[in-house]
Amino acid sequence: MSEAAGLIYSLIPKVSAAIGVIPKVQENTSQHFKFRGIDQFLNAAHKAFNEHGIFTTAEVLDRVREERPSRSGGVMLTTVLRVRYTFYAPDGSHVATITEGEGMDSGDKATAKAMSVSAKYAYAFTFNVPTEDIIDGDADDPGAHVIAPSKKPAKVVI
Repeated sequence: MSEAAGLIYSLIPKVSAAIGVIPKVQENTSQHFKFRGIDQFLNAAHKAFNEHGIFTTAEVLDRVREERPSRSGGVMLTTVLRVRYTFYAPDGSHVATITEGEGMDSGDKATAKAMSVSAKYAYAFTFNVPTEDIIDGDADDPGAHVIAPSKKPAKVVI
């Protein structure tokens, strides 16, 4: 890696390691699926960013808002944002990523929800944040994970 590339590229793996795993521990009570909330990302990244001198900025590139009827007969506001997140290192070097987020709300929170979704994915993909501990393949017998090849010839499809 050349020094011309900037500090940000050497800090990303360090910040990734400092953030660690962010498991899906929150649950949506309506559809009963587990997810990782934006607060989990911000709390995990805060310490890692401060430790390595990284900060981020967000720039909304595009916004689409629509009104949709809700099940109860009211109005549901939907906001879709396209946002560029730029992560800066102490030497001024930076890396940017563009993500989209969609939020729906019957009040004034659709934009905040869309921003949270887009931020969560910017952090997750820039810093390769896993949802669970990664199993080290060399921790046990590497042959235990290998499936013996079939003795049948492969079927050729033309």
